[in-house]
Order: sequence, then C-alpha cells, then structure tokens
Amino acid sequence: MTRRKLLVHPLILCAFVGYWISVDRVCAPTPLEIVNYGPRQASAGAAFNSQGNQAALWVSTKGTLGKNTKVFWGDTELSTTVSLSKNLVTATVPERLYQKPGSYLIYLLNEDEILQSNKVPVVIGE
Repeated sequence: MTRRKLLVHPLILCAFVGYWISVDRVCAPTPLEIVNYGPRQASAGAAFNSQGNQAALWVSTKGTLGKNTKVFWGDTELSTTVSLSKNLVTATVPERLYQKPGSYLIYLLNEDEILQSNKVPVVIGE
C-alpha cells in the first residue's frame, strides 16, 4: 500500500473549508463557546422570552458553529434555530423543563464537528 501526497497546500485547503488556522493545528475547528445567553434567571412555571405560546432562550457563541448545532437543557435536546452569520442560536423550551425551581445547565452540541460548548446555568426561581 503506497501513500499519496496531498497535492493541495494545507493552508489553501483550510481556507477552502472555512476553518481557523494556527501554526500548530492545521485545519482544526475552533472550540465552541457560549459567550452570552438569556435569560439567566426566570420564575418557575412562567414562560420567558415568549415566542408564541412557548418559552425561548438565546445563545451568542464564539467558535465553530454549525448548521446542525443543537441546544441542550440538561440531557434534553431543544428545538433549535441557528443563525450562522450572527453566531446566534435560539431554542424553544418545553414548559415541563422550567416548572420546578433549580439551577439547570444548558450547552451547545455541534453535531457536524462533534464539538460541545461550555455549560452555563439558567436559574429557575420560585
């Protein structure tokens, strides 16, 4: 079995596929990070950032956001909308998830690159 050499320079290939380039990691996706989000607090049982008849949250990101990125509330995947041009993700939150007071962690999962973001809390008060 013979190995073939890559005919395209790695920097050109990386630029073509849209990845950030560093000297030590060619073509590595940048980490996915939640930089801002809302709401950070809400009341138990009360819909927040209402979109129609459902609660909603928004997440501002930095890093490799993909069209198949999903928001998770704990272990529950939320119905998610991604705006790649704005590095913004929105999601609707089912009522059953904010009925009880507590601190709940949310995070993003980019299913294309298999990247998980940092986890951030949403506090549901009484």
